[in-house]
Amino acid sequence: SKNHSTLSSVTSNNDTNNLTSDSLVSPTTPNVLAAMTLRPRKNRVHYTEEPISDNSDVNNHRDYIDASDCRHKSSSTVTSNISQNYFDTTKLQVEQDRDPNIQNIIRNLSTTSGQSLFILEYNKLYKLITCQNSPSRIIKALYLPSSMISSLLEACHDDPLTGAHFSTDRMYYKIRSHFWWPSMKTTIQRYVKSCSLCTQFNIDRAKRYGHLHSIPPPEGPFALIGIDFCEPLPRTPRENQYVLVITDYFTRYITALALPNCTADTTARALFDDLF
Repeated sequence: SKNHSTLSSVTSNNDTNNLTSDSLVSPTTPNVLAAMTLRPRKNRVHYTEEPISDNSDVNNHRDYIDASDCRHKSSSTVTSNISQNYFDTTKLQVEQDRDPNIQNIIRNLSTTSGQSLFILEYNKLYKLITCQNSPSRIIKALYLPSSMISSLLEACHDDPLTGAHFSTDRMYYKIRSHFWWPSMKTTIQRYVKSCSLCTQFNIDRAKRYGHLHSIPPPEGPFALIGIDFCEPLPRTPRENQYVLVITDYFTRYITALALPNCTADTTARALFDDLF
C-alpha cells in the first residue's frame, strides 16, 4: 500500500517518550509530519455522568470553575461611594424644635383661632400652598428648618443619584411640593448660580439680543423720515428708472422722486434739492 501522511496527537508524556526516530521511519507505521502534546488543565473539576432526576440539585450542572477565583470572590466586598446624600428626613422633628421661627409660628397657632397658612400635624409644621392651576387643590409642604436647607439643595442639585444639576425653575418645582421655607426661590436661584459646574458647562441655548430696538416717536414733521428705492422700472424718456420713496414718520406723508440711478450722490442731491 502507499505511504500516507497523518497528523498524530499525543495526549500523554508516556506516549511521547515511546515516539522515537526509529518508529517514525518504520515501514509498518505511516509517516508522521507533526506531533502535538496536550497538557492537562490546572484546577480542573471532573464530573461523572449521572442520570438527571426531577429532584436533582442545580449545583450538579455547572461549568468548570477555577478554585482560586472562588476564594477571591468570597473574600472580596464591593463598596460604592457614588452618593453622598447627607439630607436626613428623620431629623426634621429635632431641627424644627430647634428653629426659633418655626417655634414662634407653632405658638401663634395655639393662641389664635383664625384661619392660618400653616398647620401642625404629628408635631410637624406644614405650609398650606394653593396650586395656581387648580385653586381648590391645597398642598401640605413641610416647613424646612434653616439648618437643613443646604443639605436639601445639595441632594437635589449635586448628588449624582438624586440630583442632575437642574436649573432654578426645575429645582423649585421639584422641591415645592414637599418642602417650603421663606424666600425659597431666591435661595435656590442663588445656589444654582454659585455652582461651579453649572457655570462652566451649562451653555445658554437662546440667541443673544440683536442691536435693533424700537424707534422712538418723532417730535414733529420731518424730524424722522424713512427712504427706500422702488426699482427697477421701465426707463422713461428722461432716462429715469428708479423711484425714491420718502416717508415722514410723524405725518405719514409720502414723497416720490424719479431718479436715473440709485447711487449715494444722486440720492443726497435729490434730498437737498427737492425735499429740504
